Amino acid sequence: MLYRTLGPRSTLLALNHSTFRWWLVERTAAAATWAMRGVARGWLVYSLTGSVLALAWVEAVRAAVGVIVSPLAGVISDRIEKRLVMFGCRMALVLTNLLLALMIFLGVLQVWHIIAVTVLEAVVYSVMEPALQTIVPELVDREVLLSATSTTFVVEGVFNIIGAAAGGLIIEAAGAGWVFLINVPLFGLAAYALWHMPKRIVTGNSNNSLRSDLAAGIRYLRARTVLLVLVALAFARLLFIQPYASFLPAFSRSLGFDAAGLGLLTSAAGTGALLSSILIAALGDPPYKGRLLLASGAAAAASVTLLMMTGSLAPFILVVLAGIFANAADVFTRTLMQLTCEASYRGRVSGVAMVLGNMVMLSVIPAGVLADVYGVPLIVGGLATLVFLAYIIAAALLPDIRNLK
Repeated sequence: MLYRTLGPRSTLLALNHSTFRWWLVERTAAAATWAMRGVARGWLVYSLTGSVLALAWVEAVRAAVGVIVSPLAGVISDRIEKRLVMFGCRMALVLTNLLLALMIFLGVLQVWHIIAVTVLEAVVYSVMEPALQTIVPELVDREVLLSATSTTFVVEGVFNIIGAAAGGLIIEAAGAGWVFLINVPLFGLAAYALWHMPKRIVTGNSNNSLRSDLAAGIRYLRARTVLLVLVALAFARLLFIQPYASFLPAFSRSLGFDAAGLGLLTSAAGTGALLSSILIAALGDPPYKGRLLLASGAAAAASVTLLMMTGSLAPFILVVLAGIFANAADVFTRTLMQLTCEASYRGRVSGVAMVLGNMVMLSVIPAGVLADVYGVPLIVGGLATLVFLAYIIAAALLPDIRNLK
């Protein structure tokens, strides 16, 4: 059973591990900074340029760096102590946030400065991500791994919501520079917590080259129709719905929202994702996961389409719904990929999906060009409608996906 109800007793068992408690401290600080910086960066870029395309370029830069660095990052996390990898990355983020804060306070910040720092931070996050994804099983016993993972996700979700809302309020009250300055001690706290992680973590090393491992994963994926369709649906969902999140600063301005409103919209999506995670955990091991996946994907696309057509208080409700269903579709996709993929190929298939996920981010560039000309609602709403149709067609024509359990 991959999903079980997260009970108080199992949560307390995970918290009995001192290293895991320090891990939650790190996750708390990191989740808050990620959300705050996302709001502040988007607000700054759009304030300096007034261009949706500029927002797209920032997201595309992050994605391009991820495509290049991610394959090597897995090797780094296997050959260098994970704690040291993450500690070094957090300290690097202390410096980049301090640099941005100083440029804002000195009044010299330009868009190219933001893009340059974004490149540096994208490298840092790409190097750190494999260590972040693989360290939890080494912090707790096997029997409490599920509760540890669930607790981590809930903590991240809660502080993403708090961080996004706080970021918007701080911008309105004191300016964007204070967001990055406040992030400096928070990243320092994350680094301090990481220093209390186990000092020696044994990891496995592969004798195969990155290219051969990736090629084997692609061959395996191409030979499994169900896996290929799951990856394709996820790719389509990200490719055509991702612009909605990237263009929220422009969309919120069109509704007359200020920075606080943007922060609340962003936190609404996080609220939906958190609710979805809790609900799915409570389901246990539901049958017909394929149907739940297809329904969630279609509902996420429909929510974004309706979001682009509405005004007043409805955007907050629809963003919550989009967060709920998009997160559910992601959870069911990942679960079904694990269930249908042979254990010896799971890492490589996931690696292929990760590369595709980074490549998807590049789609915001053409979407941004079109949105600048025709408007965010028309372009994002049209793309989301295509995703809705893709999931409906898959539900009607692909019983192997529909009947996955």
